[in-house]
Amino acid sequence: MERLIASGAEAKIYETEFFGIPAIKKVRIEKKYRTTQLDVFLRKKRTSKEVRALHRAKKFGVPCPSVLDVHDYEIIMEKVEGISLRDSLIELSEEELAIISNRLGGIVGKLHKAGLVHNDLTGVNFILMDKERICLIDFGLVEFSEDCEDRAVDLHVFKQSVGAIDPRRRDFIVEKFLEGYRKELGEGAEEIISRLHAIERRGRYKVR
Repeated sequence: MERLIASGAEAKIYETEFFGIPAIKKVRIEKKYRTTQLDVFLRKKRTSKEVRALHRAKKFGVPCPSVLDVHDYEIIMEKVEGISLRDSLIELSEEELAIISNRLGGIVGKLHKAGLVHNDLTGVNFILMDKERICLIDFGLVEFSEDCEDRAVDLHVFKQSVGAIDPRRRDFIVEKFLEGYRKELGEGAEEIISRLHAIERRGRYKVR
């Protein structure tokens, strides 16, 4: 029995089972404006890239869903139970927030150490499974990159996202996040954080 739980521009997400295990099935959507040959090629290629990224992230210790099966442009992965950061952030105490923000930074540090950028580090893509475990989901926009600018944009997206969810505590969250990020990534972290500040300055200039 499958149940559609989300539908976006690129994919549909279903709750399902895989040999009795609760699972999530992601199916990349056909684009009618493309030729059939090109559409199939692109959907298969992007599905393959997402699977490779998930495997690589796992190898580097990033908590993310395990891939259970792949077929053409469908991925079946383990179902992650929990509450999104977006829906839980406001309820966290200052102490809990410090610990979780630090862990989030460590997760992104591991991701970047793996040579991956997520490109959608928003509150809905971090799942708090419990007070100890956090899972990063939705690798649909992931890229294999070690570019400083790409990594800084990842951090910028995260900062914007938490600012929209909890503007009063944004700076505190980002401070603790960057502590965890620096500790995990080590060498090179400061250059990326400096680039983050440069991106923010460019953004403020454009607004004016």
